[in-house]
Amino acid sequence: MTRTCFVFYLALLGPLFLFPNIVFSQEQLGMRLERRAGMYAAAINPANTAINPNNWEVSLFLAEAFFQNNYAYLQSASLTQALRNSGNIVSVEDTTPENPPPVGTVLLDFFDGNRPMQAVVQARVTGPAFSCRLGDNSAVGTI
Repeated sequence: MTRTCFVFYLALLGPLFLFPNIVFSQEQLGMRLERRAGMYAAAINPANTAINPNNWEVSLFLAEAFFQNNYAYLQSASLTQALRNSGNIVSVEDTTPENPPPVGTVLLDFFDGNRPMQAVVQARVTGPAFSCRLGDNSAVGTI
């Protein structure tokens, strides 16, 4: 390797080793790479069809949405619980030890301002997909 190539690679890869905390990876891969994800896992990695236990798959339509932030959150509540009790959402800032929230209230809280706020919104709409297993070691499909 010439000295110029070494300096070039060092300039490219050096910051990754010096500042590893600023590198983020893709989220929620468990939903797309699990064993029964089918042809939609093949969109990320075609080899995922090898672990699909189904002999065939036909899908007409897929729509999904994902939202995540590190600013506001609901304390000890799921999304379905929050939607069912949307009239009972109270900000933690509106409560005090002398004025506790009523039982069954969903508490809305906020993170501190000592770190940057981030939000992720991902949506995907996919059309028809088909796959068929040909023996134990082969699969054919299209998205």
